[in-house]
Amino acid sequence: MLGPVVSRAPLRTLAIAALAAVPILIWSACGGDPGTTPECVSDVTANGIDPMANGCSGFAVCKEDPDTAKACCADRKSQAEIDACLFLYGKAPAPNNFGTGGSSSSSSSSSSSGMKDGG
Repeated sequence: MLGPVVSRAPLRTLAIAALAAVPILIWSACGGDPGTTPECVSDVTANGIDPMANGCSGFAVCKEDPDTAKACCADRKSQAEIDACLFLYGKAPAPNNFGTGGSSSSSSSSSSSGMKDGG
């Protein structure tokens, strides 16, 4: 004999409890309120987000000037910055500045070895 015989009663009790819990878990997973479809208009176009009053994309609200947002963008230095600021408030079309981020980097094939071929 390899050892004392272990009673299987606790295992049976665990299996019965698990079987009793399955319907409760299914009900709780599927018994909630159904989701709702947002009541908005798709405002994403081929040119990006087109700001509109009932659009699905949210924008910031300028408390000082909710109609035009110019008061919140007055401290911007260039027209490009003003346009971007107004777009973020949903008061202007998307700026056409893709690929012209704030930092620029260039690749160079120069070498610090002092040789002409970089070697």
